[in-house]
Amino acid sequence: MSHKHNGGLGDEHLVRKVDLSDSIGVSSVPSSFELPLHPDAYVVDTKNPVAFGLFGFSMQLTLIGLLNGGYIESDGAVVVYSFVLVAGILQLIVTGLAMLIKKNLFGAVAFTVLGSFAISMAVFNLLLLTGAVQLHGPINNAITSVMAIYAYISFIFLIASIKMDVAGCVNFLTITLVFATSAVAAQVNSPTLTTASSWLSIVAGLVGFYLATGAFLGETFQRPVLPMGDFSRFGRAPAPMPRRESGATEFMG
Repeated sequence: MSHKHNGGLGDEHLVRKVDLSDSIGVSSVPSSFELPLHPDAYVVDTKNPVAFGLFGFSMQLTLIGLLNGGYIESDGAVVVYSFVLVAGILQLIVTGLAMLIKKNLFGAVAFTVLGSFAISMAVFNLLLLTGAVQLHGPINNAITSVMAIYAYISFIFLIASIKMDVAGCVNFLTITLVFATSAVAAQVNSPTLTTASSWLSIVAGLVGFYLATGAFLGETFQRPVLPMGDFSRFGRAPAPMPRRESGATEFMG
């Protein structure tokens, strides 16, 4: 290979093929193209956005648990739900969309579903607190129905998280229990179950902070920093079954 005297590349170009189809997710962009392999070449890397969303979700769980448990004064509800609303939009939904672009089905569904719940709950409570919405009767059945549905969805996330790690499984277990106890507490008007749900929410938030910290530090130092637990030590994982494409898997890649 011949180099010019100014340090540039000669007629014979040493090239590197770069695949951007997964990180961009736009069908109009060619799946690969060639870039000159040069020491000053730019390297574009899309990092894992999980920590970004987990920090927001953990903050929401912790603050709501402290509020419902009576550890934050009632007038502070406006502050709590304002943060829940903003974090739900800017952190959970954005993270869900980022995971969708990265073709991560579990992350996309989990963050967008839980983010939508947080946004809806925050908007509803802010409307009540500001007097924009007036209730003319009990809403126990409505709250029970919503919490029961999200308890089921969280349980599905719990089953899927078994494929990941122990810490993630514990996080979704506590989230499922939060929704389940909240549904029962709303139906039977039990202060004891409401308090239990508040403490479970705080525990879920703390576990989420642990996961977010591990994800963030792991991405920063490019190595595992906090232990997350490995389910493989409890038994040999079964051999993966041949993948059959469906409409959903074709869409997600």
